Amino acid sequence: MPVVGVALAALIGGCGSGSGGAASLPPGQAEGGAGSTVAASSGKLVSGETGFGVSRSDASMGLPDYVWAATMVTNGTPMVTPLTASFAVYDPAGSVIGQSSTSAPIMRTGTRMVVGTQVEVPAGAQIGRVVATVSPLENPAEKDTHPNSTFAAVGVHFQGSVAGGSARVLGEVVSHYQQPVHQVYVSIACFNAAGAIIGGGEHYVDAIGPGQTVGFASDGLIVSGEPARCEAFPTLSGASG
Repeated sequence: MPVVGVALAALIGGCGSGSGGAASLPPGQAEGGAGSTVAASSGKLVSGETGFGVSRSDASMGLPDYVWAATMVTNGTPMVTPLTASFAVYDPAGSVIGQSSTSAPIMRTGTRMVVGTQVEVPAGAQIGRVVATVSPLENPAEKDTHPNSTFAAVGVHFQGSVAGGSARVLGEVVSHYQQPVHQVYVSIACFNAAGAIIGGGEHYVDAIGPGQTVGFASDGLIVSGEPARCEAFPTLSGASG
């Protein structure tokens, strides 16, 4: 994970308005479920609804199964905040069977987005729950003097088939920055009809100029069946500049 400092200081000076890659996976069936919920608080970086999807590997290949764990994060602070989201996956008996974390996203003040990562678990393991812990990175955060310097995701849609192994999410990122930005992180979340997170993925947009629109497709997607809808949340990453 590259150090954020220089890129962050340079990028928060632009202005505009808007809203806010998983590894290739072996083919398999997917299942999913929900995790815990934490209420958002003003002045804090907090996680809310947590969910997951599971991709089952071919047992004959001797590979682990893969969980996409995700949580809705709200930045209630006045700072542009690099963060770490850590996920622990538990079996129904309450034992940890997998853990992973991500420090890809940088959140602007007042924004809300889904943050997720891929977690390996033993083949055939049953998932009881996923617990997310979110905290700011030690890198100095910067006062967000231009909170409207953001990216928007438009035309986001699910395509393909989960059963057929061709599922992915596509859309476009629109830049409302006044300068070019590299390595824009796009977090992708999919939801069932009840609005619960049932998986997701991620992507990096290599480069985008002021006012430009750039298409994206998820690098990998783990979802529990055909989702009712999917959303994308583009933001700065530690490699942005």
